Amino acid sequence: MSGRAEDAVSEAKQVMSDLAGYLRAVRYDLPAGSGVELETLAQRLEVIARDCQDETTFTRPKLYCVKG
Repeated sequence: MSGRAEDAVSEAKQVMSDLAGYLRAVRYDLPAGSGVELETLAQRLEVIARDCQDETTFTRPKLYCVKG
């Protein structure tokens, strides 16, 4: 995988992790049910970021995520 593709995958993982943190931060200002939903979304984003595997098909880099 080219350096640019690796950088893009790394950046995408970081964005997902950052978004998970943001969702956790704002959930405290919401009603109880909404906070639980945001926590669930945050956990799912972290799982996706962790489980994504970098793979190259032919010369095109692709990001495949393992469904959990």
